[in-house]
Amino acid sequence: MTFKWVIDKEATATTRGSKHEECTVCGYKKAAAEIPATGSAAKPTDQTDNFGNTTSPKTGDSSNLVLWIALLFISGGAVIGTTVVSRKKKYNR
Repeated sequence: MTFKWVIDKEATATTRGSKHEECTVCGYKKAAAEIPATGSAAKPTDQTDNFGNTTSPKTGDSSNLVLWIALLFISGGAVIGTTVVSRKKKYNR
C-alpha cells in the first residue's frame, strides 16, 4: 500500500485545517490529522516597519562596503605603480 496526504481543509491564519492519508491503490482513508493555524496573516515578504515601508530581509551579510572599495583602490594603485616602475626600468637600460 502506498499512501499520500490529501488536504481536506486548508489552514488559515486563524483557523485550523485537516488532512488525511489515502491509499493510492485502493482508496482506503486513514483518520484525519489536524493542520495547526498559521498564526500570522502577513506573509514574510510583506512585513512592514513602523513607517509603513516594506523592509528588506536580513541576510546576515554585515561586511563594510567602504573597506572593500578602499582595498580595491589600494590594490589598483599597487598594480599601476608596479607597471610604471617596471616600464621605467626597462627603458632605462
